[in-house]
Amino acid sequence: MSSNIHTYGEKRRRRVGLILAVLILVLLIGYALYKYFYSGGGGGGGGGGTTTTTVTGTPSTSNVLYPNGGIANGYDLILVEDHVTVSDGQYSIVASAVGSFRSLVAYGGSSVSGNITNGVAVIKYGGYEIPVVGFASTNSTLVQDFPGIQVRLDVNGGYVLYTPISMAVYYRHYQYNVSSTVVHVWVPARSLPTTLTSASVHVTIDSQYGVYYINGVAYGLEYGTPPQKFRGVLRSWLVYTTTSGKYVFTINP
Repeated sequence: MSSNIHTYGEKRRRRVGLILAVLILVLLIGYALYKYFYSGGGGGGGGGGTTTTTVTGTPSTSNVLYPNGGIANGYDLILVEDHVTVSDGQYSIVASAVGSFRSLVAYGGSSVSGNITNGVAVIKYGGYEIPVVGFASTNSTLVQDFPGIQVRLDVNGGYVLYTPISMAVYYRHYQYNVSSTVVHVWVPARSLPTTLTSASVHVTIDSQYGVYYINGVAYGLEYGTPPQKFRGVLRSWLVYTTTSGKYVFTINP
């Protein structure tokens, strides 16, 4: 009798152990699948990859500092940064990813498509989200206010002041002749001007490496949801990858 009781107990323990092992294996497989699909697993590889993530929609405006309308005599165009290769209407960039690669490639247009993750470049500071923007106008000087934003730009550059956090983003100026129309374009500068405005926080942006500097300290730009399109307000496009390679993309008007 005792032998049968011992044998039954042993078999029962084995069955329980087997059931527990199967349950643990199922949980591990489920967790691995969750991490794969919800943390960016399966993203496109360098160059030949075809998978891309494009952030779309309109962000919440509760903590977003962004113009709520167009600018005076605004003009819509696309400005592509010098570090981007342009060929037959397509753009390409070579990513050397050590950990991750990000680059601000252009301003303007409605969206970006291609085999690289992309979205609007965003600065996050002081509880606010600030989409990085350029401006284009047939005016050579822009003095215009939006809620929480003061635009002060001319042919020497200028700045945009985000008043709730006393942050000034500094700008460089370009001038183009588009179909016999003189268009002035301003996009964030890589270096501080000689004279700073009376802000507590001074910001410059290195577009090639997707970095912005707050009072000289470097931070990586993030990519966010494209805000509403307004005439003359040029949304910025940041591309991002963790895999080295050549990526080809287009900027849609």
